[in-house]
Amino acid sequence: MASPPNVVCGACFVPMRPARIGVTVEAVARIGPYYQANADLYECPGCKATVLWGFGRPFHHNEPGYQAGTTEYTIVLE
Repeated sequence: MASPPNVVCGACFVPMRPARIGVTVEAVARIGPYYQANADLYECPGCKATVLWGFGRPFHHNEPGYQAGTTEYTIVLE
């Protein structure tokens, strides 16, 4: 039996496909940059909607070497 897909498009109800593996994402809170992580970018083959999925271990703003604003995508934490 086939396993269920990881990500399904909420508009088209079809499995989304990996578009890019290992994109960099920065999460920003009201106080400023919070963490960076790698994730995978999935895309719907029908409507082309995208979603970030499968986040790796976060690299927090207080860790040595953190460079704010150097990622491909930014998400806002509320």
